[in-house]
Amino acid sequence: MGRRCDGHHGAGRSVFRVAADDRSQMAAGMVAGSRNCVAIAAPAAATKAHRANSQLFSGPGRKFLLSFAPAIVAGGLLTLCAGSRRIVRGVAGTWLLLYGTAIVTGGAFSVRVVPVMGLCLMILGAVALFVPAQWGDALMAAGFGGVQIGFGVWIARRFGG
Repeated sequence: MGRRCDGHHGAGRSVFRVAADDRSQMAAGMVAGSRNCVAIAAPAAATKAHRANSQLFSGPGRKFLLSFAPAIVAGGLLTLCAGSRRIVRGVAGTWLLLYGTAIVTGGAFSVRVVPVMGLCLMILGAVALFVPAQWGDALMAAGFGGVQIGFGVWIARRFGG
């Protein structure tokens, strides 16, 4: 459920970025979007841990967090740096590439399809770094929306969430 919710939110955030004319509006939207993704994913993870009679921050949850967080923190810091310099070029590729990296490393402790989702996001991120900047929003929508929703539905149906 959390991946599908993140995907729907990510697709919406990308649409907001396309509509934003001002770079400060885009940066504010990216920060708000990140905060909202955490607000969506955290309760979903807690619910999943509860259903499995497991604690969220021990065992697999702890391994996932420790392997997932470094790439996410790096992406956040790079976003803050780019935002303070009013640089938007490359942010879409950076987000997709580092988020995909986080999914690959965090997904090493999950079902095999999770790292594959991360690789798909990494490929989109690599593409976003080398295509015209105008493609960034569409690639973010494809990654944070399409890839996450598609894999989220597949994982929920095949593995129960």
